[in-house]
Amino acid sequence: GWYDLIREVDQVDGRWVAMPFFYTCMTMTYREDMYKQAGLATPTTWEEWKDSGKKIKDTTGKKVGIPLSQTEDANISLYAILWSYGASTVDKERRVAINTPQTRKAMEFTKELYDTTMTDEVLSWDDASNNQAFLGGNYSWVHNAVSIYFVAKEKVPDVFQVANHTLTPHGPAGQHGTAIPFNYGVWKFAKEKELAKQFLQYMMEPKRYEEIFHATLTFNAPPFKNGEKFAWDHDPKTAMLKDYAKTAHMIGWPAPPDRKAEQARAEWIVPNMFTYYCTGRKSMDEAVSWAETELQRVYGAKA
Repeated sequence: GWYDLIREVDQVDGRWVAMPFFYTCMTMTYREDMYKQAGLATPTTWEEWKDSGKKIKDTTGKKVGIPLSQTEDANISLYAILWSYGASTVDKERRVAINTPQTRKAMEFTKELYDTTMTDEVLSWDDASNNQAFLGGNYSWVHNAVSIYFVAKEKVPDVFQVANHTLTPHGPAGQHGTAIPFNYGVWKFAKEKELAKQFLQYMMEPKRYEEIFHATLTFNAPPFKNGEKFAWDHDPKTAMLKDYAKTAHMIGWPAPPDRKAEQARAEWIVPNMFTYYCTGRKSMDEAVSWAETELQRVYGAKA
């Protein structure tokens, strides 16, 4: 069986238009040694991660990293925070819904997180920056894919030994993560359609697929429910990710992940809204009103 997340991406009007290959979990990656030294339990909520990050920064100088810039990791983290506080860019009917008290609570949280645990270097981060920052040893936690773990194993074994993960934290509105599915398709104009299909069948053979899953340290997470039978407990530090797809969404949720959702993502509307407020360039009302206008432009345009 396929997760709802996967059907939303690979089906159009109930028709499969691409083959799901894997999806990537966007997790909390943290230094368990720093948390143990500070006498802190592993947090489960965004507020707990903020408070514990502040305590570690105040006592050791080690920071927290979520990009507040025009980069994909900013979308991934900030959409998750929005959803966790009960906010979203649009509702199920694609009506713009950003201007709510829930959005303001998410922004208040993020500004306090920025003010108390981060520095202004996150304002210029790209997608490699949080990986490099964590691998450099100066960060207690970042919100990112398990690619950090994979690189650490090969290049920074000291960090690999003390790194751990949890699912995306809970907020007042529950647990919501952002996922990135990877998919394959065969073009109608392809000259070797049958050979392409054979290759995809070869790649998806269960034993081979599970080998790929383990080789990538769970970065290539299975998009099908039967993948829950894989040996996730092979590494306890990633075992909890087995449940990630159950509460994960594509950008644009709760509306479908359509062209307009992708346009809003590609124009960095959500990261810009948060950054305007966190840096004082706009008041909260100004930042939210700006985002509302931008989203109305996107969702109000003809397809």
